[in-house]
Amino acid sequence: MEVFFWLSKENKKKIYCFIDNNPKCICSKLGDIISLNEAFTHKEIKAVILSSYVNLSMLKKEAESYPQNIQRLDIYDYFAKNNYKLEHDFFDACMEAEGYEVGFPMC
Repeated sequence: MEVFFWLSKENKKKIYCFIDNNPKCICSKLGDIISLNEAFTHKEIKAVILSSYVNLSMLKKEAESYPQNIQRLDIYDYFAKNNYKLEHDFFDACMEAEGYEVGFPMC
């Protein structure tokens, strides 16, 4: 869901729905939730982002059942091919417990 907020207004308009088998998932606050069972009856769906590192193996297995015309976007594969090794969801911020010094003056 965090990725949605990174998008420009123009790109947010390109998001047709969120696919999740949990109708009360956190994405339900952003728009239509469509279960996997009904997802590919919608002609508007052209691609699916496999967004969860934690559930990536399950998402890849699920993706095997997608119609051939649906593009599967494995962002972790893209990162790996570009020498970025991730061991967590790409949208989770990772930082030291004490945070980072950004140089703001303290009043």
